Amino acid sequence: MAVEIVAIPGGESSKSSATYLEIVGVLDAFAVDRRNEPVIVVGGGAVMDAAGFAASTYRRGVPFLNVPTTLLAWIDASVGIKTAINYGHRKNLIGTFAAPMAVLLERRFLASLPERELASGMGEVLKLGIGCDYRLFALLEDLPEAVVFDQRFQSGGLEILLDAIDVMIRELSSNIFEAELCRAIDLGHTFSQAYEMAGRHDALPHGEAVALDLNISCSIAQRRGLLTEREVNRVTAVTQKLRLCRAIPELDTRELWESLIERTTHRGGRQRVPLPCGLGACVFVNDLTWDELEAARGDVLDHFGL
Repeated sequence: MAVEIVAIPGGESSKSSATYLEIVGVLDAFAVDRRNEPVIVVGGGAVMDAAGFAASTYRRGVPFLNVPTTLLAWIDASVGIKTAINYGHRKNLIGTFAAPMAVLLERRFLASLPERELASGMGEVLKLGIGCDYRLFALLEDLPEAVVFDQRFQSGGLEILLDAIDVMIRELSSNIFEAELCRAIDLGHTFSQAYEMAGRHDALPHGEAVALDLNISCSIAQRRGLLTEREVNRVTAVTQKLRLCRAIPELDTRELWESLIERTTHRGGRQRVPLPCGLGACVFVNDLTWDELEAARGDVLDHFGL
């Protein structure tokens, strides 16, 4: 059987038009059978986004399957049906809805991940716990730190990963093509883009940016009476245990507000900002103000002593 291996770099830089065209060129030169020769995508979330987009558009779609190699891809990119590349300084602006024919989860890939990659993946698990499922949050809260960062993911660590995937599938299944733009899984994804822009020297990995966004959102929620101080402190403690929010890029409120404006465009012209309402649930607001965001940004800097 003939096989062609295409190596592309990981990270946001791979989600470019140049990478997309490179993959399409290889598919075309290989004369891939558009029904019987699936593209096998092995890598992290960015690689899956770019390769999945190429597969979904070449000859209007050839089958592909995902083999995630990072914790973030396990929980997030491999589960949904979205593919994309970036355009300019905006993430995922060009993409498709395309389901992989299968997702193969191999835990041994995770054993090679450095601590920061594990933490980034846990940022998405934290999002699901805060916004969608209190039981998942409680599991994170109770799990010893040593288990969270055990690369073998034995015992409770694996349980959390599988529970997170179940929660993600549950949240996606009724709205798979995003007909409804108020989505609890968008919690942590309103301001995070400002923290992970590819052109910044201090850009954060996706999960760390999401964790910062989560804490900003929790601060706004507390100021609106949606969360108690104790609940916010619990979120801060779990964030610290997961080794997230240890470095915060020097962004001003304007940059976070610009991220909100971009997300508002993406969400059909309304803010639709998810805010935690108690732990494990969300409400959506359309009247977030500059002053609220500025105050919440200051709260987060204070919470983490930065």
